[in-house]
Amino acid sequence: MKTFWLVAIFFVLNSAMAQDSTLVPLQDSIDFEGFKSTKSAAKDNLIKGNAFPFFFGQIPLTGEIRINYERMITHNQSLNFMGGYVYPNPILFFGSVLAGNGLFNRISLRGGKIGVGYRFYPLKNLQAPEGFYFGPYGSYTFARIKEKRGSDDVYTWHYANAGMIAGYQVKIEEYLYVDMFAGVGYRRNWESFYNSTTKKRSSQDLELPPVFMLPHKNVKLFLQFNLCYAF
Repeated sequence: MKTFWLVAIFFVLNSAMAQDSTLVPLQDSIDFEGFKSTKSAAKDNLIKGNAFPFFFGQIPLTGEIRINYERMITHNQSLNFMGGYVYPNPILFFGSVLAGNGLFNRISLRGGKIGVGYRFYPLKNLQAPEGFYFGPYGSYTFARIKEKRGSDDVYTWHYANAGMIAGYQVKIEEYLYVDMFAGVGYRRNWESFYNSTTKKRSSQDLELPPVFMLPHKNVKLFLQFNLCYAF
């Protein structure tokens, strides 16, 4: 009888050890390693800007303080947001002051700018946000013009654009990138007018000059260069 129980205990222990040894590779074979090695972007945030819009905004007679922000949402995709403040073109402003005509003492020109876009980085040998990208992009800019003293009539210029862009972002240093892109899309520019006497509003399309002899006046070409701080 003792021999029977010893054999039985040995068999149970041996069976349990065998089960433990078979469980280990089963646990290792489950595909959880991907979560441990999930890819991530080199930098999650980029703040961008350049000096050119400060002197020459999208709307004639204006300049812009423009800030771009890119947020990586996966290792190779990002959302982009842009905001800006529109004001009188500095060259025209100081030219008016030197000429003594007081143009900007008589009129007020103020506005704003917003933009949004999405980017996909397809290159696998580079870690985004470095490398080639493409995606949709759109923006809207307005400038409101009125007399500072006198009539309360208001003219507002509206510039709306939407299209596809492609570009390349180059890493210069650990926290410094350069962003360049170009693209093509659709534009619509119009003027709205508020008559303070009749309290009525009206609008009409603005005349659009052709762009590089393209057949349709509403074709929009995008071109931008930005210096970026990444973190």
